[in-house]
Amino acid sequence: MDQQRTVHITWNEARRAEAEREKLKEARCTSIPVPNRLKVMAAHLFKDLPKLKAAALRLLSVKPH
Repeated sequence: MDQQRTVHITWNEARRAEAEREKLKEARCTSIPVPNRLKVMAAHLFKDLPKLKAAALRLLSVKPH
C-alpha cells in the first residue's frame, strides 16, 4: 500500500509556492487573446450578411407610388 508521508514546510516556502502557482495561473489566462469590440461586431455582421443583403434588395425593389 501507498502511505502518505507528512511533509513540513515553512510559511515562507508555502507563500513562495503559492506565488508561483498564481504566476502560472495568470500566464495561462493571459495567453488567450480577448477579442476586441470591432472584431465581435464584424463577426456578427458577417453572420447576418445574407439577411442584410436580402432586406436591402427588398427595400430597393419597392417602387414609390
